[in-house]
Amino acid sequence: MDWEEYNKGVQKERQRRRDEATNEIDNIQRRLADFSIVLRQCTTAHYQLIYGDWIYNLYPGNQRIYSDPKHRGPFLNVPKPWTLSEVADAVIAHAQKIIEEIRTKTRAKNE
Repeated sequence: MDWEEYNKGVQKERQRRRDEATNEIDNIQRRLADFSIVLRQCTTAHYQLIYGDWIYNLYPGNQRIYSDPKHRGPFLNVPKPWTLSEVADAVIAHAQKIIEEIRTKTRAKNE
């Protein structure tokens, strides 16, 4: 396999991932709204996931996740290759842990 053939395969796979993300964004946004998490599409290749002070820049095509340096969130344990849905599930899991910690502290304070 020569370089051009390999590169075409890589580009085709990246486009497939971008198309998959575009197709599933509406369903993911509805799921995230229950947890006050925002997923916005900045371009066809770039998405931002925002929860509280956390901002994640997501690039499904080349499988990169960048946490904004001034709004760094926890490490997201997602499989490779990941989908937007899997990243959303990881953030929801962290959000649920935080909500449960707050509830536990509130209950302890009220008792």
